[in-house]
Parts: sequence; structure tokens; C-alpha cells
Amino acid sequence: MKRKKITGMITGIAASLILGTALCPGSAAALGVEAVYVPRWMQPDTVIVYDDDLNYTVVRGGELSKADLVGRWDIALTGLTTTDPGLRAEPDTKVEYDLHGFCSNIYYLVPGTSDEYRLSPPQAEGSGTGYLPNGGSTGDYGQYTNQDTQTQQHNRLSRSWSTISGTGRITYSYGTTDGHGNALEKYDCVVKKYVCDVETGTVVTVKNTYTSPQKARAFYKQDCGMLTGAILDIWCGTGSGDTGNQAIKDLTTDGTLDNVYSASILLTVPSD
Repeated sequence: MKRKKITGMITGIAASLILGTALCPGSAAALGVEAVYVPRWMQPDTVIVYDDDLNYTVVRGGELSKADLVGRWDIALTGLTTTDPGLRAEPDTKVEYDLHGFCSNIYYLVPGTSDEYRLSPPQAEGSGTGYLPNGGSTGDYGQYTNQDTQTQQHNRLSRSWSTISGTGRITYSYGTTDGHGNALEKYDCVVKKYVCDVETGTVVTVKNTYTSPQKARAFYKQDCGMLTGAILDIWCGTGSGDTGNQAIKDLTTDGTLDNVYSASILLTVPSD
């Protein structure tokens, strides 16, 4: 089902897109196109794909109805819609929603293909986009609902000398190759572009700070992505049926395939 983007006043409790007016260099708005934002909430496990005109097609799942909102404390915390710049829709992207229906990941179409997507944007595939300077911080970004604590939270990454640390949400993704076309392997992870895009293979120490004792595991940086709503993303195989590679289960609160909502990460960067 193809959904036309909304171009007038937003009406209805489950309106799927919000229009914005802020201009950013290179954005749709800066190019004379009204900004369109990705729906924050959809049906659980929904997948939508945007075309060149920023209309989206529902590949799986669908939009929320009024009945779906009854008793949804998690939706009430964040609201249905957003004008977060990190959730501005872009052409030729795929958006996946988690088991709660919250926006999980935005994938980018691999150049030269019609149906292959990666977390790594085409204009910055692989390593080399850099990392925070000493003392630098992202500030709070990517508001989300913490399913462990039933509170509203944000992500944050910062650097102190040779260490980058972060707190927030960890998501998971599917795929076959990284931005260089290299095959992905169990325990590979994707770091945030421009913030902690360190050398490939760098160890990232990850903890679930909600569990007692805290669950912890080492992962290995393999790619970079926008990660507008997470501090890290963990590769979990080629699809939901690839259960042998769902390494995030080692960290999730109940040991099932889910996000890590109360996470911390730590990695080392080269000295300046």
C-alpha cells in the first residue's frame, strides 16, 4: 500500500507524517521541498520504504488506529509525531519498526540496486567519517521510550581523552554486507557516523545497566551509520529467521530479540 505524504494540516490521532519548515543544507527543505518526517510509531514490526518523492509504501505491518492507542503508556510518553531532524524522511530509504512499533532503524538503498539496503549512507560508506574531539559531546538526541523503566529518555555520546562513552538505546539490524561490501559476522556492530567512527575491528564494550548483575559483552566496530535513535547498532543476521546470529540476546533484559533500552558503551580512540 502506497501512502501519499501529507501536505496540509495534520488531522487524526494516527497521522503518519508531520511537515516542518526548518532548512538544513542538503535537506529536502533546503532544496525547496517541504520537509517530511518519518512516523515515530507504527504497528509492531512494520517496514516502510520511501520513494524519490518521499511517499512511502508499507511493505509489512501498517499504521496505528485509535483502538491501537488504548493503554499505550509508551506512546503517550513520546507522542505519535515528531519534527526531530534525525527523523527527516529521505528518498530511497527503508524504515523498520521494533516489536513495540517504535521507529528502530533507517536504511539507505545501496547504489545500483533496487532492493538492497544498508545502515551506512551511500555518501559515507564504511569508515573514515571521524569521531568526537576531546571533550566533545553529542548532547541529548533521539528521544525514546525506555521499556525497562517506563520512562522517556535520550541518547548521549561523549569523549574524554582517548575514551568515547555513551548511554542510551542499542538497536539491532539485519543485512549481509557493510559499507565496503564486506560480509558481516556475529558480534559486528555499527557505530554513529561522525561521532565514534573509529578503525574497523575496534572493540566496543557494551553493558545493560538495568539488569543485575549487569549483562556485558564485547562487540567489534564494522561500519558506521546515522543511528538517529541509538548509541550503537548490533548486527543480528540476514533476517528474523537467522536466529544463530542474534547476538543482542546476550544483552537484552529478558534474553529475547529486542533493543537494549538501558545501555552503556565504551571504546577507545587514537590519541590526538
